[in-house]
Parts: sequence; C-alpha cells; structure tokens
Amino acid sequence: DKHEKNGRRAQTLEILLRSAITYLVFFMACLMILQIFNVNTSAILASAGILGLAVGFGAQNLVKDIISGFFILFEDQFGVGDFVQIDAVTGTVEEIGLRTCKIRQWTGELSIIPNGGITRVTNYNRGPMLAQVTMGIAYEEDIDQAINVLRDECEAAYREIEAIIDVPKVQGVTELGLSSVDIRIVAP
Repeated sequence: DKHEKNGRRAQTLEILLRSAITYLVFFMACLMILQIFNVNTSAILASAGILGLAVGFGAQNLVKDIISGFFILFEDQFGVGDFVQIDAVTGTVEEIGLRTCKIRQWTGELSIIPNGGITRVTNYNRGPMLAQVTMGIAYEEDIDQAINVLRDECEAAYREIEAIIDVPKVQGVTELGLSSVDIRIVAP
C-alpha cells in the first residue's frame, strides 16, 4: 500500500516535471530558431516577461493552487486513502491533483478543495492515535468496583488484541451526569 502510494506520488510529480521541461525546451527551441533568422530575441523576451506578469496577475489563484499542490505532493502531507481534516472538512482523500484535492466526507458528500485555500491539515493516518471511551455507570452501582472491573478488562484487551499498543488507562470519574457517573478510558 505504501509502495503504491509512493508510486502514484512519483507518477504525478513525473508528469508535472515532464510538462515543465517540455514547455521550457519548446520555448528555448523557438528562441534559437528566431536567432538563426536574426530576429531580436531580447525584445521577444521582454514582451514575454510583461505577458507573463499580466497572466500571473490574472491567474494568481490558479498559480497559487498549482504551487500549493506541488508542495502537498512533494512534502507528502497526505495521500489518497488517508483520513484527514482539511480546514472544516473531514473525510477520506480520494484524489490529489495539482489544483484541487477531493475529500469524501462520511456522509457521502465529495468536497473539492482548491490547494491554495488549504491552511490547516490534520492527518489521522500519521502516527499513533488515541481512543477515548466514556462509560456511564448508574449512581446506585459501586463506582470503585466498576473502575476495578474496567481496569481488568483493559489489561485483558491489551493481552488479547494485537493492535492495542499499550494498556488502556482508566482515568476515573470525569462527570456526574443526570442519570450516570461517567468514567473515561483512554487507549493509545
């Protein structure tokens, strides 16, 4: 899976670089041909610079999106299949392009986010996660006994379930609710 993700990233970067090199070679070839026919290329370069500035101002958001997309891919901030939160959108990454990212939310909506508008990314697939469970115990039950039973069950779960990397911790009573005493368990 990791090799496949790296392969897709490399393929996207290869397409980007190949396209940039192709345009650069084409532009240089045109300039060389014009020089052969004694055309003043410095005037053409100056005009191209001015035209580039005009297009740059007009396509500022497009350029911002593409540059941001390049850095998202190059820095491997997130990949296809990762569960992420990008600004206010949370979901699974379906596609990363140079201009936009597509995130499928748990409700099914597909959010298309311009790369230049991405300001904050939380990638839930990177590093260990923390699970938190709150259990409600009736007021008439023995809270100390309930905490001891939960600790025993947490230790048993750690021994039996390979995916649990450390013994879950029973933090104790966290809230006195309307109909129950809430006890929190946290597992790394």
